[in-house]
Amino acid sequence: MQPPAMANDHGHGSEKIARRLSGNQPAGHLKDVIYRGVDGAVTTFAIIARVEGAGLPHGIIVALGLANIIADGFSMAANNYAGTHAKAHHPDGKTPYRSAPGR
Repeated sequence: MQPPAMANDHGHGSEKIARRLSGNQPAGHLKDVIYRGVDGAVTTFAIIARVEGAGLPHGIIVALGLANIIADGFSMAANNYAGTHAKAHHPDGKTPYRSAPGR
């Protein structure tokens, strides 16, 4: 049995879709935190497993693992900034159409 919040979140009827799109749900960051944490752990584990499988020294494993964590954090911060910036400048979710130069 699904918790009530999940049952409302995953319905595909027109009323449930309209309710989700109306924005009357409480904002939360827990889903983002969990997603990013799992994503970071999986990618870091994948890099460490590859380096270990190649038989490289443990110092290289640690260095590549730390480099991956730093790069992952930078990537997430840059994407969060870009998303926040876009949402602030286009709150309706639409961007103005611009034709290519010279057209």
